[in-house]
Amino acid sequence: MKSYDDSEFLSISSANMIGAILLFFLVVKYYRNILFHSVGFPLTTISTQITIILSIILIINDLKKYNIFHFILLVLFFIQFKITNNNTIIYIYTLALGLYNRDLKKILKLYIVTNIIFFLSCLILNLLGIKPSGYIHGRNNLGFSNPNAAYMAFFIIWASYLYVKFDKMDKKGFIIILISPLIIYAETRTQTGLITVFICIAFVLKFRRININKKIYKYLFSIYPILLTMASLILTFAFNNHYWINEYLSHRPYYWNKYLTHPIYGLNLMGYEQNIRKLAFYPKIPLDSGYIWTLYSGGILVFLIIILLYMYAIYRLCCKNKKAEVLLILSILTYSFAESILLNITINLSFICIPYAIGEISNRIKIFKYK
Repeated sequence: MKSYDDSEFLSISSANMIGAILLFFLVVKYYRNILFHSVGFPLTTISTQITIILSIILIINDLKKYNIFHFILLVLFFIQFKITNNNTIIYIYTLALGLYNRDLKKILKLYIVTNIIFFLSCLILNLLGIKPSGYIHGRNNLGFSNPNAAYMAFFIIWASYLYVKFDKMDKKGFIIILISPLIIYAETRTQTGLITVFICIAFVLKFRRININKKIYKYLFSIYPILLTMASLILTFAFNNHYWINEYLSHRPYYWNKYLTHPIYGLNLMGYEQNIRKLAFYPKIPLDSGYIWTLYSGGILVFLIIILLYMYAIYRLCCKNKKAEVLLILSILTYSFAESILLNITINLSFICIPYAIGEISNRIKIFKYK
């Protein structure tokens, strides 16, 4: 029996291996400034080029598995890139296309192991004093650039492990996902990370008791991205000067408002180039929000496409009762409320749901056409 389609030049196992290698170089790229900052050659550039090449190989191999809408969106993102000179969105979409047809649970195993090795390496170097701790208001950065970065690196492992193990989660696995975040929090004191983890655990407990293909859950979970978007915008425009909210959210709403209402570089249709933060503000001010940052840097059009496709992907996955996949998406979307990770595919592997949603739209059109 063949392990590959006649139209493909790679076997399923070979394609999955290439996908796993692609994820490996994404992790290397992520840790470039954490572990490999003293490396003499351009590791980020090399890793980026390798991931693009591997994605193109996988896309060519899977060419007949895509539909016209996949490539229309690719062209649209290319136009956005040419207008703004910002390659972020077309880059992550190209990688998502390459990974779209892979067995994600299989290739994530190498991704998790690689992340664990690099994360533990950073902790060991920190304990040895080679990468000494930096403390911000009593919060330990564990050798990372800041405490939030340390918790985010842990969250990548945590969310991936939860996705891979969810369907066969035993008591030991549940204890791991429950205790490990508390251990990291004890040092980093990262409230946004811990709150996200608790919300995700609440989802886990709920998902184990329900079938998410019921009508109420399909609609409830599918509107989650728009609810978080609305919450972000309300905080930005209605509570940007509210003292207690800014105090609790580390002045995020205040900064979000500064970006979106900038007199020269304000919100627009197509977004801005990658270094817009340096252009808009000097010294640069933070913009910690996946929703506001995607809306600002990608523009209104790209943002709406991404959010609507996320909503449809969640809806279709709920219809199929794909709990682990929905849980992964919800966990990333939750963390994105206070961290700019929505357009970072190293952290946000749920972006693969974008081409998935497009595929589902095409399939639904075919069904209605032949009815």
